[in-house]
Amino acid sequence: MRIVFRRLNLPGSLVLAFENSVYFTQGSSPLHSDEDSEEIIYVRRGTGYVQIGDAQVPVRPGAAVAVPRSLKHRVVNTGKDVLERLLICADITKP
Repeated sequence: MRIVFRRLNLPGSLVLAFENSVYFTQGSSPLHSDEDSEEIIYVRRGTGYVQIGDAQVPVRPGAAVAVPRSLKHRVVNTGKDVLERLLICADITKP
């Protein structure tokens, strides 16, 4: 995972982070939930799914998935190539 921007780089912004991650074949992110933020996951390369709760949302290049706060989620690579994703995480605790 490469963090492109963090909140400290964007004073006054609600963006907490902008990340670029690569998952190898059969790789995945840990299943987790975020209480204070929402995420947008954009897939640049590869195929797989984003698990949100019990749902599996298929993804391929160009797909974007919104992840609401408090829902357990993860990215899973099911393809034969790497899966590259961009993530934007926004703070929802501020008006």
